[in-house]
Amino acid sequence: MKLGVYYHYVGSLHLYAKHLERARKVLEDTTWLGLEMPPLSDPKDLRQFLAAERALRLGASEGVRFVSELPEFWKQLAEVLACYSLTKKGNDSALSLAAISKGSSYRNLLFNLADERALIHK
Repeated sequence: MKLGVYYHYVGSLHLYAKHLERARKVLEDTTWLGLEMPPLSDPKDLRQFLAAERALRLGASEGVRFVSELPEFWKQLAEVLACYSLTKKGNDSALSLAAISKGSSYRNLLFNLADERALIHK
C-alpha cells in the first residue's frame, strides 16, 4: 500500500460524577489539541517497547526505567501506559506522573487528569 495519513478516533467514553472537575480541566486546557505523534522510529524498536509494557503490566520495578530508555515515538506511548499502570496499582498520582518526562507532549494533559495531591508536586 502507498504510505498515507493515519487518523485514530476513539468512540467510547465513561464519565462519572466524581471525575467531572477533572474533565473540565482537560477541556479548558487546549494544549492537547495540537498534539502530534513523532515520526515512527525503527520498527525494530517495538521489541524494546513490548518489554517496557510487560514490565509495567507486571509491576516490575524496572518498568519506568525501561520506558525512559525508549526512542521518542515509543517513549510517548509507554509514558501514558506507565502513568496509568502506576495509578491503577494504587500509587498516588504524583508518583505516577513522575513516569512522564518533562518534555512529554502528554504531560499537561495527564496532570489535568491527576488528583489534587499530584498537582501540588508539579
